[in-house]
Amino acid sequence: MAALFAEGTFPLVAGRSTAFTGRAVRVGSGYRVNGTWQFAPGVSMATHLNLAVTVEGTGQRPVCLVPRPALRISDNWDMLGLRATSSLGYQAEELLVDDAYVFAVGPRSPRGRVANGPSPALMAGLHQAAWSQGVGRRMLDELRELTRRKDPAEGSPVTSDEFFAEFARHYSHVRVTPALLRDTWRDNEAALAAGAQMNDEQETMSRLACSLATRTAL
Repeated sequence: MAALFAEGTFPLVAGRSTAFTGRAVRVGSGYRVNGTWQFAPGVSMATHLNLAVTVEGTGQRPVCLVPRPALRISDNWDMLGLRATSSLGYQAEELLVDDAYVFAVGPRSPRGRVANGPSPALMAGLHQAAWSQGVGRRMLDELRELTRRKDPAEGSPVTSDEFFAEFARHYSHVRVTPALLRDTWRDNEAALAAGAQMNDEQETMSRLACSLATRTAL
């Protein structure tokens, strides 16, 4: 992996490391990879991309790390919102990847997790949770501005007492959920700073807080 940081360079990695939509065939000291991956945030800014694959014959599910120019990029992110995420698709065709750039995702993989830290899957959950909180708050802010432009005399549903009661309930949920996220991750960081591994309860609470954040936004 020293080649990734040669001459003071710093790789920026994006891609779907949990969507195993690619196929890999063992060839010598590596794999021949084909596949398509959709809607991966940060593709336009990344120097390298993850290719999550399933190995033919064994069913193993490693992740390959390859330079972005080696892939075909699809500019197919056509959204009303979240345009800045550049969540593009990409495709690999008969791409050879050496074993040095292949890793497994999980707590027992030295390449698949930060040393003495959360697994990539758990970090992805945290990012998803933070994103969902931003989306939830934005929706409420947009809705609040909409109600301010409505005349109560017109009898609009968004100016009724029932609406305001429901708005307050959802607003409180979106405001409170980050508190659980912060408390949970503060506890995790304290354990990691002390050189300890996260225990089962911390792992479980982390996933609970992340899933709650997403459900609250939904």
